[in-house]
Amino acid sequence: MKLYTLTGAAGVSHEDHGEFEVDDDGGVELPPEFGEYLHRTHVGGVKSWETQTERHDRLIAEELERRRDPAQLYDLLAQQIDPKPTDPAELNAEVLQAVVDEAVAKAVDAERARVAAEAQAKAAADAADAATQPPAPAKPAGNARGKKPAGD
Repeated sequence: MKLYTLTGAAGVSHEDHGEFEVDDDGGVELPPEFGEYLHRTHVGGVKSWETQTERHDRLIAEELERRRDPAQLYDLLAQQIDPKPTDPAELNAEVLQAVVDEAVAKAVDAERARVAAEAQAKAAADAADAATQPPAPAKPAGNARGKKPAGD
């Protein structure tokens, strides 16, 4: 049974079951009976260990709550723009224009890169086509009889 620590424990030790270390994702693989015992254990009325399903549900609920909170969403937006206002009320027209200008500049740069990549791909395709075609026969110098015209 795999349990995940809610307290930041680095490991767990029991005289009958031995010692177990918590892995990188905060979980520890335990014998089923010892795992059930730890899962039921509460310290100060607070649960100390959770199952993989409980952990999954908790993490999803925390993420949904974070996404619902406009202040946290604003903080994420504020990290992306410069200057970084600390209050949504400070997000004035000047800052919004700067954000729009930056977005437009990024879009223009992306379009230029796309056009340049297309041109480069076309040039490479044209070069490949030219390399696969046989060369045109050389024209003889002079007239049809093979003689050079007078004055040359």
